[in-house]
Amino acid sequence: MNRIRWHCRRGMLELDMVLARFLDDNASRMTRAQWQEFEQMLSQADQELWQDIRDQTPDPGPAPSVVLQWLRASVVS
Repeated sequence: MNRIRWHCRRGMLELDMVLARFLDDNASRMTRAQWQEFEQMLSQADQELWQDIRDQTPDPGPAPSVVLQWLRASVVS
């Protein structure tokens, strides 16, 4: 968990806050697959991740995953 928290520290304050809130609210209920997806998301560049979370991608594609839905809810709440 400490390793994940460290990877959540980003160059954007907004991302730091959203990712910290996301972990506090959802870490205990995430499945292994959801953890893997979250870690994969953390490999994105800050701007790309922020656009995904804010739902500002030019081509939204398929419905967002549960993890991305939870991240988006962390911005709103």
